[in-house]
Amino acid sequence: MKKILYVSAIVLFLAQNSFSGNPPDSYLNRAPAIPENICTASFEQVTSFHDKIQALKEEIKKDADSRTEALSSDATRQKVAKQYLGGTGLSASEIEKLQNENMSDAEAAALASRIAAGQTNRLPSADEIGNEQVHLDKTFAYLEDYHRQKEALSREQKQYYLQNVLPIESEKPLTTGSIAAQRKWDADHHQRIQNARKTYCEKFSPKRAQLAYALKSSVKKEMARVRQFEAKQLAQLGAVNQDILLLNIVDSYLDEQKDLYALNVTDYR
Repeated sequence: MKKILYVSAIVLFLAQNSFSGNPPDSYLNRAPAIPENICTASFEQVTSFHDKIQALKEEIKKDADSRTEALSSDATRQKVAKQYLGGTGLSASEIEKLQNENMSDAEAAALASRIAAGQTNRLPSADEIGNEQVHLDKTFAYLEDYHRQKEALSREQKQYYLQNVLPIESEKPLTTGSIAAQRKWDADHHQRIQNARKTYCEKFSPKRAQLAYALKSSVKKEMARVRQFEAKQLAQLGAVNQDILLLNIVDSYLDEQKDLYALNVTDYR
């Protein structure tokens, strides 16, 4: 049975290698620039930033769905498999048996050897296919470190807000004296709040940007790791599944970028 599954995986590998699409890197390159200072951003700038992210995510989803649909098409898979397997010396009946998994382990082993001998590109070994999930589970592990750093920064932001912003916001209004004096106090109080919030924003905006740049760097390294890993050890997945995995990495990056403008001091009340 293991031999049959292995040969079936080879068929899948050959079929997947026939598809192509937009390089996942192109989506990452089109992601909105990381804002250096969010404190002076207008409503229009923030809206445009979020709209670009959403539009790109929808495009990625459409691309990934298209790849998945093409990959799951039995007719397409069989057509491509026949095209590749036809050059390996297998007969039409053998190709049909291979696609339908209608063979004994001995027959599967013999066909596997003949397929491998007829291919110029190295096919995956049975052990590599068996270890596939172990390696895939490591994908996205870099996000754990990012989330830890993000949570630490959020705690720092909250502590600063509670100590330096909230006390000013909570000052009780002046209720004695002339109306002019009360109005002056109100105006001064409003200005003190604005100054405190500006200081808060300017203190943490660069830190958020630094964390975002570090995440983007990690994403690029992860994409390079997956691309290299697939080429050497996960050949069963082929170019299509590799790219779908890379598209998911870019999509997760865009999800993390959504809250870059979310330095809202009222979050901690």
